Amino acid sequence: MNEHRRIQLSASMMVCNFTVRNLLSKIAALEANAQVPVEEKISEIKKIKDEITKVGTEIDSIKKEITLLNSYNLN
Repeated sequence: MNEHRRIQLSASMMVCNFTVRNLLSKIAALEANAQVPVEEKISEIKKIKDEITKVGTEIDSIKKEITLLNSYNLN
């Protein structure tokens, strides 16, 4: 059971990492686009940063669960 859960957590972590990279790419593309008004850029970047925060919270949750699983295996 623990090994199956570890695989699930690993897959979730990979998805989270991909999501963060994708969101950072969106920010970079917005910053590089001279046709988008500054006010719109700021608004969109704030939304993207909120999404990054949500993903970061999920990553923290995954790390805590991995730590917990590892502590059970040591005992």
